[in-house]
Amino acid sequence: MTPPMTVENVAEFLSLRPATVCRMIREGVIVGVKAGKSWRVTKESLDEYLNKTEEKWKIHKYSDSGVRARQFYRMYGITLEQREETYEMQKGRCAICKKSHESNELFADHDHKTEIFRGLLCRKCNTGLGFFEDDIERLESAADYLSTETFNEEKVQSNDTSNSTSI
Repeated sequence: MTPPMTVENVAEFLSLRPATVCRMIREGVIVGVKAGKSWRVTKESLDEYLNKTEEKWKIHKYSDSGVRARQFYRMYGITLEQREETYEMQKGRCAICKKSHESNELFADHDHKTEIFRGLLCRKCNTGLGFFEDDIERLESAADYLSTETFNEEKVQSNDTSNSTSI
């Protein structure tokens, strides 16, 4: 489960001022929970708000960083800040091949059944998982295939010499 977001996180995510988010919570536009002296907003509450205002978000241009942040959150359940934290945690490396990449070269990977974010992958590894449809048995079978000899070079060479005829 995704931890609740602070007012500041929600404000950044929605491209609003924190005071505006607090007002929206007090007016019941966004459902928030008081934790000590500050408000917290759950992913479910924020999703509910976004679903109600979905048409409003569609009018924004895709170049708007606020729209990108909202889309990223809706798709993967994490903020862009959490994505950058993951990038730092992975030391800028793909979670599968371990090769170093710039931040914009690593893509969010998530479980397509549970929608849970798993980590950041390079394009090749992310595409590979997609082609294998996240099927562990198929991936294990592919690994087995790669680890076995697909042909025996000695046998091929000996067959070449025994099949040759002298004129």
